[in-house]
Amino acid sequence: MNANEYFEQHTLDQEFIKTTFGVSWSEDKITIPIYDKDGKLLYCKYRHLNTTNKFSFDTGNHPTLFCLHKIKDNNTIVLCEGEPDCMKLWQEKIPAVTSTGGVAKFDEEMAQQLAGKTVYILFDNDEAGQKRVMSASQKLMNVGCKVKIVGLSKDIKDVCEHFGAGKTKEELVVSISKALTPNEWWKLNKPEDFKTITAQELRSMEFPKDQWLIDRIIPREGFCFIFGAEGTGKSFTALSIAKALSEGKDWLDKFKTDKQCKVLFIDKENPKQMTSRRLASFEVSGENIVWVKYPEKLQLVGEDGGFSDFAISLSEEVKAENIDLIIIDSFVDLMVGNENAADDVQKFFDAIRQLFPNKSILALHHENKPSAGTFKSDAQRTRGSSNINAQTTVQFRIEAISSSKTEFSLKQTKARDAQKLDKFLLEMNVRQNEDETTDVTGLTYKGEMLEADDKITKAREIIQELLSNSPVASKKEITEACSSSGIGERTIERTLKIMTDEGVVDGAKNGRENTYFLTNSVKTDELL
Repeated sequence: MNANEYFEQHTLDQEFIKTTFGVSWSEDKITIPIYDKDGKLLYCKYRHLNTTNKFSFDTGNHPTLFCLHKIKDNNTIVLCEGEPDCMKLWQEKIPAVTSTGGVAKFDEEMAQQLAGKTVYILFDNDEAGQKRVMSASQKLMNVGCKVKIVGLSKDIKDVCEHFGAGKTKEELVVSISKALTPNEWWKLNKPEDFKTITAQELRSMEFPKDQWLIDRIIPREGFCFIFGAEGTGKSFTALSIAKALSEGKDWLDKFKTDKQCKVLFIDKENPKQMTSRRLASFEVSGENIVWVKYPEKLQLVGEDGGFSDFAISLSEEVKAENIDLIIIDSFVDLMVGNENAADDVQKFFDAIRQLFPNKSILALHHENKPSAGTFKSDAQRTRGSSNINAQTTVQFRIEAISSSKTEFSLKQTKARDAQKLDKFLLEMNVRQNEDETTDVTGLTYKGEMLEADDKITKAREIIQELLSNSPVASKKEITEACSSSGIGERTIERTLKIMTDEGVVDGAKNGRENTYFLTNSVKTDELL
């Protein structure tokens, strides 16, 4: 494109822009002088016609308002986007200004130079232009401007295109006369993400009937955190969950899986060699589970403060491949900033929600060890800011069983709207290899685990039922009845003492055997 073609495309009169604005040109470059409010030349801006970089500036340039020196006596002006549009408006005898740095560079200082005027905002009818309308409006209103926002036809991008399409000045003036206040414009144009809905609208919305990918374990949408000390089985648990979903099978043959899913691992914690070995041991194959190949290169935030190219690429892949679950191992390795700072934690959750909207996220995390003499509930053991607990839908605490090398427990510490699951026991299926190494080949559900108070309550029920059916029971019989329900001997001893102290049961010695009976139900001499 040469200069003549450029001017023709933008319907600019060459003689007018030359004499009015001092514009000059060669075959491949247009020179636009930029003046201050007093008409003194500041620098020149160059529009290159046949190079990748369209614009360049003289040394010492800074964003300012083009045509600022021409509006001293104008109380009503148009704020448009780009020098061609601005010159075209003046050509049509409509006073206008524009930022030399584009709409993104329109700042408070420029707004101050328009203080007290009536300003019609006429930015380009594209995403970049419309995105800046409210920001510019606010800056102008802050300095006392009366602001109106002009809307062009949806098929017209900007002022020059309006005239290039054969439309007239009168039609543009009609659009200007119909300009909206910022509040009116915002109601019609605010993004879907910013909108509000009524209770009735919310009730009438359709949602998936099943809220879970794995019933009461992995939500269909939202965050699930599994946290615990190092080496307690978090990664094995995540892998077994991923395998169940990738095959569409119930997890641990206990928890219903809604459908066969694709799973993405963002694993910054485990070396590829270790992961490969675990996959072989768990007999995981196929294309429904994928890993980020170079997780060490993945950062959420790029150098410009926005999302990194890597993060954006991953977001697009999740959409394209219909991945339902993203597993992060571990949370602290992916987040940016301080895990103890609520603001930094919030940025992590916001970023993940924006990158992977409406997806399920399983994050593995470490726990804090309470200091000596300090009690912390299971939920409070999550390491880092309490904002983590606030942001999650479901949480589980994983804990090793001290008396076992292969067993660990999983306790649900948060269940949002669902009833919490009872704590349950898992066992790692271990294979001994010929080289004396071991591999974990899967997990087995071993049943619910009663808490200490629950165990005492259960033991009381068993003892009372036993003594109701048989007036007298030996310590051995009581122990056998309770043990079959997973209650240990120490809990049985404690329960019998509590029941004795309360006067519910009494005991007697029958030779070497201790016997028990409900108080006042049996005479002591009947035991002998």
